[in-house]
Amino acid sequence: MNRHALLFGVLALAVGYAQAADVEAVSGVNQPTHFEVQHSILSDAFSADYRWSVARVFSGLEDTIVKAIVLPSSENEYALGLKISNDNCEVIYLRSKTSLYRAQTHGVSVGGQNVSLLEYVRQAEAYPIEVSRRSVEREICERFGTAWLDTLERARKQTQSSLELSTDGTGYFVTAVGRGRALESGWTQSPPAHSDAGILVASLEQLVQFATEPSKTSADLLVAVESLERFHAR
Repeated sequence: MNRHALLFGVLALAVGYAQAADVEAVSGVNQPTHFEVQHSILSDAFSADYRWSVARVFSGLEDTIVKAIVLPSSENEYALGLKISNDNCEVIYLRSKTSLYRAQTHGVSVGGQNVSLLEYVRQAEAYPIEVSRRSVEREICERFGTAWLDTLERARKQTQSSLELSTDGTGYFVTAVGRGRALESGWTQSPPAHSDAGILVASLEQLVQFATEPSKTSADLLVAVESLERFHAR
């Protein structure tokens, strides 16, 4: 089945695995404007092997106050997290050097042999990921954590009960550690830019750019987090 014929679900890193189920997409539907409350490791649009493999490859984001795992429609999967340590915070970006979805459907070459996705992931040295890390002021990270949490909590107040299926798009799964260390999580797919989900996704993209582009500064992150805060202050 072509990847564009699947619902682009998103995943958590350490929640129980749902059973596999293929979901056919429906074309010509509206984009979601908010995050669907979602706590499973991945929507049932993908097989259990794929869910397990993505969770394994991006398992280096434990103990982060916020994190996101992104499934683009035509690029390799990537993940991002903010990890606080003492007075500082680290922006961590992980990107698979291989499309895990393509590896599932077509296999991947390891040492001249074509192996399955599960075999590829089981060989820990065989699934290289790009890793970028940059430090930033703890206050900025804490403000991101609060703003992401506010966005996810708004999902519970929405009247729309489910997201529509779409034939294409990028899936985002995001989590934030809330008050009392409770966890909020949700997913969305290619949301409109000025929706609550779209504003959060824009801040995610700014964090990725900060982690990967030396020209980006903490001032750029302040602009992103202030946009989220203004949105929630309305």
